[in-house]
Amino acid sequence: LVVAGAILYVNDATLPHTFDTRFGGRTHDEENRRTVIVFLHAFSGSSSESKETAKRIVAEQVGQVGRSAIAASHFKMNWVLMYRSVGAKGPISSGMVGSICQRYNPRLHCRYQGHVSKGQEDISLGQLHDVCQHNPNDLVVYIHSKGSYHSHKSNDRWRGPLTAAVTGRACIGALLHEQPSNFSKTECNTCGLQFYPVWNLFFPGNFFAAQCSYIKQLIPPLDYANKMESIVRSTYQHSETYSMNQSRHHKWVHDLYKAQAPNDENGFNGLGKFSNEHWIGSHPSIKPSDLMGGMSKLYPKIKKPINVSFRPLERAVAKPAPSVPIPDGKWFKFRHRAYKKFLQHHRNIALMRDQDPTTYVGPPHEYYMLPGILYRFYKIYGEFPNDESWIWKYYPQGEAWKNKINHVRKMHGIWDESYIW
Repeated sequence: LVVAGAILYVNDATLPHTFDTRFGGRTHDEENRRTVIVFLHAFSGSSSESKETAKRIVAEQVGQVGRSAIAASHFKMNWVLMYRSVGAKGPISSGMVGSICQRYNPRLHCRYQGHVSKGQEDISLGQLHDVCQHNPNDLVVYIHSKGSYHSHKSNDRWRGPLTAAVTGRACIGALLHEQPSNFSKTECNTCGLQFYPVWNLFFPGNFFAAQCSYIKQLIPPLDYANKMESIVRSTYQHSETYSMNQSRHHKWVHDLYKAQAPNDENGFNGLGKFSNEHWIGSHPSIKPSDLMGGMSKLYPKIKKPINVSFRPLERAVAKPAPSVPIPDGKWFKFRHRAYKKFLQHHRNIALMRDQDPTTYVGPPHEYYMLPGILYRFYKIYGEFPNDESWIWKYYPQGEAWKNKINHVRKMHGIWDESYIW
């Protein structure tokens, strides 16, 4: 169904294959503008309380998107909100959202993408990915109704800043590389409230803004989930070993994160629904930025966090991330003692093999650090970061890993993983 130049997807089975940003009644100047396409994945439970909570949250978020579209008018971008309802049918309707969107017309155009009774975030992320295949010059923003599934105070105080960050002028300006003069310049292709470089590369909470040219390089979210199942299984099954002192040892270790709650293992490894959160950082070309600067503590754990209504978030600057060194960070559930112990163990093995500890990159490999990140890049995309990537500079022994990978390709003509790990 095509209405005013926009394609609406109104049943459970359809996902978009094209996206037309031409809306009726726009000027010639508006027709030539790039577009910020915001995807909202809105869930509602079946109880009356859950429905009211979902309506409150979605109304809050749509209002935030509308105000951001107005505040960012100097960027001369078109803004489109693509929203999908999930779970109980009825509370998140085109009429309910449309009445809010009218307040921000013509800055914001809202398009209902239909309802699904069951489904995870990969439904909306898959649509976002598909839209970027056909609109590589545009920007996309992903948000979801955080707190409508698990309703508690930490989600309520986290959701507002998450939404404000990815729709705000700091992130949008950073992705356009057109920040106002009072903002610092940064070159990035993804942006969010807070970027995490440990256990995987991702934006906690799974709210992000990104260039479609970056999203286009990612594999579809469901394909990523399937590949992660295989990768994690192979490293946990210890199918690969190495020899030292005439005995065999497991090549992969998982010491920096240990499950402390039922969902921890899937969360750390990006399995099941958690693959949706890790998908955005899965490609080696990622150039992240965030608004938290030198703060590494997970946002909901900060005693005096930035409030969405306070000026500090409005004045926040998107800077290249991560900016906090791994040993200095207060990373969520990160085992600092295990990290120090692993580094010492690695140095001891290097000395036993008469190798320089600063350049030795042999096993055992810590899955939640650079070796595991590189392994996932290779297994998913068959690629590694380019020589100028921030990744080599940020992680311990990054330059040594870069040299080893380049040497393997030079000697063998290909990236033969048996020589790398």
